[in-house]
Amino acid sequence: MRVENLKMYCAVLERPRILNVKEREIPKIGDGEILIRVAACAICGTDEKKYFVGHKLIKSYPIVPGHEVTGEIVEVGRRVREFDVQVDGERETRTFTEGEKVVIAPVIACEKCVNCTEGRPESCNFREDFGFNYDGGFEEYAVIPEKLLKKKINPVISLPKGVPLYMASVSEPFACALHAHKKLVRPGRWNRKRNVYNIIQGVAEGDVVVVIGGGPLGCMHAELAKSSGAGTVVVAQHSEWRLNMIKELGVADHYVLNKTTEDLVNEINSITDGRGADVVITAASSPIAQIQALKIVRQGGVVSFFGGVDKDAVELPTNKIHYNGPFITGTSGASPYHIPIILRLMAEGKIDATKYITHLLGLHSLEKVLLIKGVPAFESLEGIMGTHGKDYLDFLYGENLRLESCKTLSERADVFKGSILKALVIPSLPQEKGIIPLLAMSPEKRRETLINTVR
Repeated sequence: MRVENLKMYCAVLERPRILNVKEREIPKIGDGEILIRVAACAICGTDEKKYFVGHKLIKSYPIVPGHEVTGEIVEVGRRVREFDVQVDGERETRTFTEGEKVVIAPVIACEKCVNCTEGRPESCNFREDFGFNYDGGFEEYAVIPEKLLKKKINPVISLPKGVPLYMASVSEPFACALHAHKKLVRPGRWNRKRNVYNIIQGVAEGDVVVVIGGGPLGCMHAELAKSSGAGTVVVAQHSEWRLNMIKELGVADHYVLNKTTEDLVNEINSITDGRGADVVITAASSPIAQIQALKIVRQGGVVSFFGGVDKDAVELPTNKIHYNGPFITGTSGASPYHIPIILRLMAEGKIDATKYITHLLGLHSLEKVLLIKGVPAFESLEGIMGTHGKDYLDFLYGENLRLESCKTLSERADVFKGSILKALVIPSLPQEKGIIPLLAMSPEKRRETLINTVR
C-alpha cells in the first residue's frame, strides 16, 4: 500500500499544558523506514504527567506523545523489507511487510552502556523512548526510522495469531507489571549440598500475593499473579467506589477496603491466619502504601515498590527488614523483552485485556481526558474552565457517559475520572464520536465494539 498526498491528524505537545490537534501531510518514508497506521494508543499515567509538567526524557518540543502503540504496517522501505542483524554473535533475519499487525516497544536503548551490555536495556544510561524522543502514537501514522529497526532489540513486534489490535495496545502496561514480577527475588530453602539458599524468583505456586492499589496496573499485577500460580490474590484499594468496580473484573480472590493501615493489617492477618503475605506489590503512588507493605509481608517474603512516590525519602520500619525480614525491590517501566511474553500469554488466553479498556476516544478528546485525570493533583475544574472556556467540560453532561445521578460538575468529573481504567485513543475516530464509554456493555458487546473500532 502506497500512502501519498494525504493528510493526517496528530496531537502535538508544544510544551507542558499546550496540546494542539494539527493536520499534517502523511510522512513520505525513506528506503530504510516503515510507516505504521496507528490503530490505537492507550493513555498512560505518564502521559498525564507529561502533559502537565513535562518529562526528563523529552529533550525538545514539539513532540507527539503516546507510547502504548499498536497498528498496521502500511509501507516498507526497500532496504528494510528483509535484512540481517547481528544479535549476541548470531545472525537474525528480519522482515517487515505491508499489512502486518504490530505493537511498538517504546524503550530505545543505546545497546552500548554497562546496563545494556549486562542485559538491562530498560536501565540504559542513554535511553530514548517512542513518544518522548520520537513522535509517538497520538497520530494517525507513525514513522519508524532505520536506525531503530536495525538495533539488536527490534522495537517493532509482530502480533501473534489471535491477539486483536485493541488487546495489544495494553501489552506495554502489562509488560511493566511483568517486569516487576521478574524481579521478585527472595531466599528459599537452605541447600545443604551447596551451602546456600535456593532462590525463589517471581510468584511461586501457592503464594499469597497482596497488591496495594486498584488502578489498571494493580489489576494487571493481580491477574499476572493468578496466571503464575498464586494461591491467594488480594487487591487493597482505598476508594470503595473503585473497589466495587474492580470486583466485577474478577482478578483477585479478596478485595479489601484500605481505609487505614490497621484495617489492612487486620484483614491480611485474617486472610493468612496471621502469617502475612508472601509477596506485596505497591501499585499506588503512595508513601503510606510502602509502609503498609512492610507491615503485612511475612518474614522472608518480598516487597516490590512498583508505584513511585513524590518524596525522595519515606520513613520505613527498617527493623522489620533487619529481623530476617523481606527482600525489597522495585521497577520502573518495562523491558522490551517482556512485551513478546505478554503477547504470548494473550494468545494463549491466559490473560484477557478486554475488561481493562473502559473508554475509546479520538485525538480531539485527548486533552479533555488528560485534564480531568489531572484533577486535583495538577489542576482544578475552575482552572480548566478559566483557561479553556466555561463550556469546555460540557461533554460531562453527555447522555452516553451516564453521569445523571451526579448533582454537581465536580461529582461528574470525579466519577468520570474514577471510571477510567485504560482509555484508548483511536486517531482515526471522527471528532463527532466524542468519548465512547464501554463500562455498561456486556463482555461480548465490549469485545465486539473494540474489534470493530480498533482496526
